[in-house]
Amino acid sequence: SDVYKSQQLYRGTRQEPSIAELIAAAVDREQAYLEAFQRGLSEDQPRLGEPTPGPSFLDRDFAEDLARFFDLRRQTLDLVRNFSEEAFARRVTLPDGEQLTLHDLALRLQRHDAQLLRQISARKRALKAASGINELLDMGVAGKLGENIAQ
Repeated sequence: SDVYKSQQLYRGTRQEPSIAELIAAAVDREQAYLEAFQRGLSEDQPRLGEPTPGPSFLDRDFAEDLARFFDLRRQTLDLVRNFSEEAFARRVTLPDGEQLTLHDLALRLQRHDAQLLRQISARKRALKAASGINELLDMGVAGKLGENIAQ
């Protein structure tokens, strides 16, 4: 069961990133957006330093990344909850030069979250379909069937 869970987290394809990669990217993105929100309140021409995906997740621990994501998200939410209408109207520049209000930047982060959840669900479905014994593992009975199958 631990091997199966590890496969779910770290097995990706050339077309589809692993769940560990998705979470690592979410951590990097959350850090960048938190910094953009902070700079958006204090700087005249703040920029979003959108992170570029890469193989950095290989050197990272999934559990630590997940905990870091939730810590960063808590900080982001604490900050954004206290924004006034005036603060939400301030602008930040994206890497491509486009300018967004902090309100629109928050919506952009929300869309990233929705995409992340869809990708994780798709990866889990693909791995379950490919495993052959996924339903048995999920029910916790796969190891108990060995002796009964021979009967």
